[in-house]
Amino acid sequence: RLPRNPPNRGVFVGGLTTEKDISTLKARLLAEFSKFGPVESVHVPETIKSTKHNNSRIAFVNFENLEHAKQAVQSESFGVKYRLDFATTAAPRPLSGRRSAEVGSSSGAPAAGSGPGSGPG
Repeated sequence: RLPRNPPNRGVFVGGLTTEKDISTLKARLLAEFSKFGPVESVHVPETIKSTKHNNSRIAFVNFENLEHAKQAVQSESFGVKYRLDFATTAAPRPLSGRRSAEVGSSSGAPAAGSGPGSGPG
């Protein structure tokens, strides 16, 4: 299957099993995707996507290098195990504490020039 989104360092991974331990899933994805090159981060949202047919998890794997992300998405080594595509935006970096509740955009970072204190002065 060809990717639908333009190439970038973020890779969308769909169709994951609903493992209860997210840290185990992150470690497994890191091991599986590291064979393509250095991985910057793995993000697994806490919520599980429900569909008519099953419950599945998604994840985002950020590579340090665009070429490594391309290799992962184009690889046939995963077969039908996962649905792979380039992410529409880079996966959000984990935030600590209460700050995550303050983030206003879905990309994990506030939009440029928005919010209090964004302007000079």
